Amino acid sequence: MNHEAKRKIEGFIALLLSTMAALVGLFWLVFILGDVLVHGIGAMHMSLFTNDPAPAGVEGGGYETHS
Repeated sequence: MNHEAKRKIEGFIALLLSTMAALVGLFWLVFILGDVLVHGIGAMHMSLFTNDPAPAGVEGGGYETHS
């Protein structure tokens, strides 16, 4: 096996592994995006984008929830 054939094989293996890694990453990206769309679409409404959030210390505001 000469140097050129070895280099072609190594290049093909590197391309194959990088393609597989990209496809695995795209699978998880699509999976997470689909899950967010399916389970989170009910919480989407225009006031989410047009109204300011309630400040901390006011009912419904801040990060902590009090029961």
